[in-house]
Amino acid sequence: MGEESATDRGTFRQVKTAVISDVHSNIEALTAVFSDLEDAEIERVICLGDIVGYGADPEECLRLIKEKCDEVVAGNHDCALRDLEEYSLLNPYAAEAMDYTRSVLSDEWKNYLESLPMKFVENNIVYVHSSPHKPENWSYIVSREDALYEFRYFKGSAAFIGHSHKSGIYCHDGDTFDDEVILNENKRYIINVGSVGQPRDGNSHAAYAVYDEEMKKVSINRVKYDVEAAAGKIKEAGLPDFLSSRLAAGI
Repeated sequence: MGEESATDRGTFRQVKTAVISDVHSNIEALTAVFSDLEDAEIERVICLGDIVGYGADPEECLRLIKEKCDEVVAGNHDCALRDLEEYSLLNPYAAEAMDYTRSVLSDEWKNYLESLPMKFVENNIVYVHSSPHKPENWSYIVSREDALYEFRYFKGSAAFIGHSHKSGIYCHDGDTFDDEVILNENKRYIINVGSVGQPRDGNSHAAYAVYDEEMKKVSINRVKYDVEAAAGKIKEAGLPDFLSSRLAAGI
C-alpha cells in the first residue's frame, strides 16, 4: 500500500467536513449519503476506507468516492484486494466477497486502492480506518476501555476512525457520547463515524459524521436507503445470503 500521509496544511478556512467509512460496495447506501450531504452545506468529504468488500457494486462505489471525496485512506478490505497476507485475515464471508470483488474490478481500480495512504493528518487531527496507533494492525475500538488504551499512544487532539461499523465518540477523560459532542480544546477525542454500507449497531440506516470546524461540533448522522435493492444485488451476485440479510438487521 501507499506510504502514510501526514499533511499539515497550516492555516486553513474553517469548513464543514463529512467523514465516511466502510462503504463496502453498497452503492445504494453511498448514493443516499451523498444526496443527504447536498442539503447539509458540506464543503468536503473524507473517506476512511473499506470502499470495497461484502457488497455487489465495488466499481460504482469507487467511481463515486474518487469523484466526490477530497481525501481517501485505505481500509483492511481495500488492502486485502491485492495483499495475500491481509486476505488471509478475512473471515470466510469477507473472503468470498473479496474473490467476487477481484473478479469484477479492473487493474485500474486495483491500482487505485493500492495507492491509498494508511492515514491522513491535518491540524493535529488524524483520519484513519482502524486506530491512530499502528493503523496497519487493524485494531478495533469498540469500547471506552479500548479508547483509553489507544489514548496512551495517540497524541493528536482528535482521531476519526471507522472499522468496527459501530459509531461512538470517546474522550480521553473517560466520557463517551452517542452521536454528538462539542469539542473542548483541552480534551482529546476518538470519533468512530460508523458504517455507510453495513452498520452493525442494530440500525440499518447508513451512518456518517459531520465535523463543523467553526462550531467545533461533531455529529453522527443516519440516512435511510434502499436496503432491499442492495440486498437483492448481493443475492444476484451469488454472494452468501448472510451478507444480504444482515443489511436489514443492521448486524
